[in-house]
Amino acid sequence: LDYLIKKLEREVGSQIAVVTTTSLGEQTIENFGFETFERMGLGREEYNDGVLISISLYDRTARIDVGLGLENIIKDEVAGNLLIEYL
Repeated sequence: LDYLIKKLEREVGSQIAVVTTTSLGEQTIENFGFETFERMGLGREEYNDGVLISISLYDRTARIDVGLGLENIIKDEVAGNLLIEYL
């Protein structure tokens, strides 16, 4: 996975990060993903083409956040299918 992420960034420029946490505590996966995406500054600023995959182990939940520049490629249905199929 690390190899594929680095290859995508090198060849295309988009950035993908996978972040795991033990537990979200009182926070929702949506807030966790949004705050982490912003804090990491994923994607190129001019394209807003970052992707964050957030996984909370004990909460048994995951989410994929996609920058606006990739929303036409990674639509909600695609992200949802990836979560169902692989996570």
